[in-house]
Amino acid sequence: MDAKTSSNISPYVLQTCTDMVAWDTLVDGSQQGHVFSKFVFLQSLGVPFTCYVVASPQGELLAGAAIVEDGHRMAKAPFAFTPHQGILFAHSVAQQASQKRLTTEFRITEFFINALLEVYPNFSMALSPFFKDLRPFLWHNHGQENQPKFAIKHRYTGHVNLHNFDPSEFLTTVRSVRRQEYKKSQVKIQTSTDLPLFLNLFQQTFERQGLAIDVSTLALVQRICSQAI
Repeated sequence: MDAKTSSNISPYVLQTCTDMVAWDTLVDGSQQGHVFSKFVFLQSLGVPFTCYVVASPQGELLAGAAIVEDGHRMAKAPFAFTPHQGILFAHSVAQQASQKRLTTEFRITEFFINALLEVYPNFSMALSPFFKDLRPFLWHNHGQENQPKFAIKHRYTGHVNLHNFDPSEFLTTVRSVRRQEYKKSQVKIQTSTDLPLFLNLFQQTFERQGLAIDVSTLALVQRICSQAI
């Protein structure tokens, strides 16, 4: 890892991380971690990216963020097929007592924002649904006239926890018409590595709606699926 930014008054250091194992370990242990920040998924996007981590002066990794790049700028978030990709906190931070954790996350986020703005001329992130405290973004340059402020857009989505997932229990939570459709279905779900078959079904899904998939989008889907397999 290479040090990028540090401050005489800050207890944190910004570093780039090229160690795939160390990065994925950070992602796997984070409450904000998800497949969209895993190293292999980032590689499948086919665009430049940099993984940044915030560390203590002793080298302990406290947080990270994968930044997809567009030239010298942050690519506009969210990137295609990537609903969220933002700051994630290490497991050690999440394990702190409630009030200490909130303070630590606030200070790390504040540092991360300022440090990344020294690297990029813009700032664009689609944060995880499990990133809770937006105050460092809301308060950035607060009270300073003619200084840039963050524009925050709220995006809502459903979330189903698939750990120890029980299909029969899940069916009790959906509408009756969906349960009836499920009972009528005669389908069997199985894994497959037949990528051409999947891509054909993917295209047909949009063609039925009168929509055409451009070549670059199809190539991106193919790369993501190939890496996933």
